[in-house]
Amino acid sequence: MIMKKIFSFLSTVNTNPLFILGNQKSGTTVIANLLSQATSKSLTNDFQSAIAHNTLQLELSFKLLSFPDFIHDYKYEFSKDIIKEPFLSYYIDELINEFPNAKFIWIVRDPYQNIRSILNRLKIPGNLPKINFNNFVELEKTLPWKLALQSKMLGINSINYIEAMAHRWNYLVNLYEKNKEKTCALFVNCHASK
Repeated sequence: MIMKKIFSFLSTVNTNPLFILGNQKSGTTVIANLLSQATSKSLTNDFQSAIAHNTLQLELSFKLLSFPDFIHDYKYEFSKDIIKEPFLSYYIDELINEFPNAKFIWIVRDPYQNIRSILNRLKIPGNLPKINFNNFVELEKTLPWKLALQSKMLGINSINYIEAMAHRWNYLVNLYEKNKEKTCALFVNCHASK
């Protein structure tokens, strides 16, 4: 944590990075890594310190933290040439406003394969009538995964975690559609993986 603060203090925000956006487990990691290797450009591959900050997404969603303050707090992550972080997809409007010279690639994966891949990653079956978060190790370790199985913070009620993930997939695709003049989409249809 101390090193992160030092790196952020010494870093300068890149004003025209390439953002790789999309739902979790849609292929953003592999695509960001391949682009970084092919172009020899620096890469932020997930905001690890932000993920460790369990309430950050809620603070941003409920405007308890302004987006410019968030950028300032994570200057190191925002200093790279390529920035890949799925949760930033929910803040595309703020990103476009704060980074008018940036480029955006939006990864869209087949919804069935995307949801199945999330469940595989979390070792959660897809046929539970309801989910008890306390029964799954990955959900206990990392709050953002709990958020990935809910849609309430988006203002959408769901009858279960599968419907919530489907709503989240639709929500992100609608955000892409709203901003498609400023983003480039890459549609992938790969089989579910862990």
